[in-house]
Amino acid sequence: MESVRTFVAIRLPGDVQRAVADLQDRIHVPGVRVKWVEPENFHLTLKFLGDVPEDRLDRVFGAVEKGCEGQEAFAMSLEGVGAFPNLRRPRVVWIGLNRGREEVARLAASVEALLADVGFEREERPFRAHATVGRVKDVSPAVRQLGDRIAAERLALEGIRIDRVEVMKSQLTRRGPLYSVQREVVLAGGEGSG
Repeated sequence: MESVRTFVAIRLPGDVQRAVADLQDRIHVPGVRVKWVEPENFHLTLKFLGDVPEDRLDRVFGAVEKGCEGQEAFAMSLEGVGAFPNLRRPRVVWIGLNRGREEVARLAASVEALLADVGFEREERPFRAHATVGRVKDVSPAVRQLGDRIAAERLALEGIRIDRVEVMKSQLTRRGPLYSVQREVVLAGGEGSG
């Protein structure tokens, strides 16, 4: 049976994608290897499922739809740039959430619980709302310069309307992942909701 690399996400609109591409240009350090997230792939992951057998996808879709029931569309703001585990040894470059953090956490918890009900393992780590913008592939001392640039960055993106959650397929290629929507769930009050 075929399987599909699957995750549940909130994809972010084109103006946010352009702002993230500009951010990547500003913090880039020549010679430091970073796999930057392609702007069109920019998203907030609510739940990563990994390889899901095709015959279990309907259970995923049903759990995500149920997890989004009664959840209202909301406004969100992205604010602050940081790195995991820290700025001295950045491995993952991220943008944080300010407004909308509670709504995103509530969606993630609801989706997590309903996916657990249909047999998907719960995440052991607590949910931390963030959007990954790059993964550092370098351990040279020059990585500290990247940390310095991240620390100096003051990104703030306001008024981002979130009105849907999507179950995404991730196809890994040599050039990076290709994402496609498998199922779209419109939140209450969102465009296209009944």
